[in-house]
Amino acid sequence: MLGHRPADASLSPEFVDYIRVEDEVMGLEPLPTIHIEGDDAARWRGIWRGLSASARETLRCLCIKGPTWDGDVPSKSGRDELLEKKLAAKICLANCEQGYQAATYLGSHVWKSGQALKTSS
Repeated sequence: MLGHRPADASLSPEFVDYIRVEDEVMGLEPLPTIHIEGDDAARWRGIWRGLSASARETLRCLCIKGPTWDGDVPSKSGRDELLEKKLAAKICLANCEQGYQAATYLGSHVWKSGQALKTSS
């Protein structure tokens, strides 16, 4: 669990809400280990292999860094590919702040399957 940041009266309420959301996201337990076997795992590996390099890099960013503002994703075309394949979704943060993307559950499974392929090679 992450420690608490000291209160700072000079920060705007929007920035404080962003920090709160960031802390909540970073304080979550890691995703459970996925055992790469069975039909679902084969489907996830197939999806991973079919992604472009830019989509793979963007999915890595979303899975490791969490919700990412549109201007900070590694690739706009990779983001669009992930959205089309339902591996990412557009989301709102605190105070309905729009313009962020996050990995979906399917996206996290596909990314973890891709990482397992790398380590088994």
